[in-house]
Amino acid sequence: MLEIPLNKSNAFCKLIPRIRKITLAKAKDENPEFGALCRIDPDLRRIMQYAEPWRASTVTQVHAAGVVIGDKPLIDIIPLARDKDGKPVTQTCQRGGRRGRLAQDGLLGAENLTVIQRPSIW
Repeated sequence: MLEIPLNKSNAFCKLIPRIRKITLAKAKDENPEFGALCRIDPDLRRIMQYAEPWRASTVTQVHAAGVVIGDKPLIDIIPLARDKDGKPVTQTCQRGGRRGRLAQDGLLGAENLTVIQRPSIW
């Protein structure tokens, strides 16, 4: 979206301290280099223009038994991340997944699972 080179974005991300639930404002205080770049680097200033309001308004949740199935590798369809245990999780809401042609289900209480076949709508 912002067309910032991946290596530059990764370098910015590595400046954010790896502290659980850190805010971007606190990250600027914890790492003065990150704070300084937020003020002077034009690419990082553009990133922060979107990141700060988005981060402040986001609530993350992991479904205890949620499953997401796509017609190709999920990494090619939606953003993915790793949870606190290193397991892959999607970075999309339930409605967002439906728009991306994904099959989603919460399997809590599902006692009789059978083979899932590809829906005919694809």
